[in-house]
Amino acid sequence: MRLQQRVPFGVAMEMAITADPITAEQAFQYGLVTRLAEPGQAVDVALGLAERVARNAPLSVAVSKQLIRASVGLTEEEFWELQKPHIPRVFGSEDAKEGPRAFAEKRAPVWSGR
Repeated sequence: MRLQQRVPFGVAMEMAITADPITAEQAFQYGLVTRLAEPGQAVDVALGLAERVARNAPLSVAVSKQLIRASVGLTEEEFWELQKPHIPRVFGSEDAKEGPRAFAEKRAPVWSGR
């Protein structure tokens, strides 16, 4: 159902009707995966990405994920409307205050998720 939204139509059709496996390099080329790893290094690459995500405020990460998923096919105007209910919760959170405070104090933020 979503394949033709993720890859070019011809690629989606070929994949569907041939059922041929694709390589990791092809999946990367089509945008189905965002990282490639050397053999045996997939866990290290995944953990590195997870560490980068974990450095960010949990509420912002969660809302960003929700908005990206929900915004498929929306116009820009519809996307801005979709964000409105989240603004008070995210920007009024303790984490929204912690980020600038940590920056001013030249330290890593300590996120609370609140």
